[in-house]
Amino acid sequence: MEGRFSNLQNNLKNSFQVEVEDFSLEKTFNCGQTFRFFEIGGRYYYPYENSLIKTEEINGKTFKFEIYGENLTKEYIFDIFGLNHDIQRINSEIIKIAPQLKDAIKFSNGIRLIRMPPYEATISFIFSIQSQIPVIMSRLNKLAEFGKRVVEVDNAEFYLFPKREDILEMPIVDIKSLKLGFREKFFLNLIKNYTEEDFEKLRNLPYEEKKKFLTSILGVGEKVSECIILFGYGDLSAFPVDTWIEKGLEKIFGVKGTTKKLTEFGRATFGEFSGYAQQYIYYYMRSLMR
Repeated sequence: MEGRFSNLQNNLKNSFQVEVEDFSLEKTFNCGQTFRFFEIGGRYYYPYENSLIKTEEINGKTFKFEIYGENLTKEYIFDIFGLNHDIQRINSEIIKIAPQLKDAIKFSNGIRLIRMPPYEATISFIFSIQSQIPVIMSRLNKLAEFGKRVVEVDNAEFYLFPKREDILEMPIVDIKSLKLGFREKFFLNLIKNYTEEDFEKLRNLPYEEKKKFLTSILGVGEKVSECIILFGYGDLSAFPVDTWIEKGLEKIFGVKGTTKKLTEFGRATFGEFSGYAQQYIYYYMRSLMR
């Protein structure tokens, strides 16, 4: 597996500054929605498909983006980082629906929902099953290193997420070294039986059809499928439920039940704003109640 991008040192393809209200790089990257990013000296480096996105805050509302590797347009960057989301409207509507979330929204101010490539999102959230974030990040970064797709920027190497064909070429000893445990059979089933194109075909399908396809995959249940729909496809009507959401829904709304029941409650309550409501509850509970 030759490193396809090892010659891209300082190969800047695009650079721009934008002014955005209600956006925090620190909160957006550290709120548990994505696992492969690197913070160095206040700058964030985000491997995305065939590119590396470098971003930093210039002042309270001005942000600089630089794209290395394959070019990404300004419009695409806005889509990736949720910068085209009308946050003030979203927050206002959530507060109308549930005034009791006002404190959580204020605490979470600055979070934008990031959209990941669907295939990477699927692998990432399979790795996340019953795992802590540092462990998930470590496993995914090790997998990326095996892929050997490197972009060099600022005297540092950043590995891009491997393509399926590269993962299929990995020796079993390398797969074992990821220490996936029971998740290994889910991961092997995915890479052997599904391609990136299978997931791209879902992009414009309704929520219900995405859900049906995703939950037919070995290891992809209620929570993982909702994470993929929200963070992989940017469908803001999804409502993933983990331990922190369970605690939050019980504490704030007095609601208890199965993961499926709580997912249905979240989606029915918040509709098209479910993803943001979920993220606010998650970030608030995980930050203040741990």
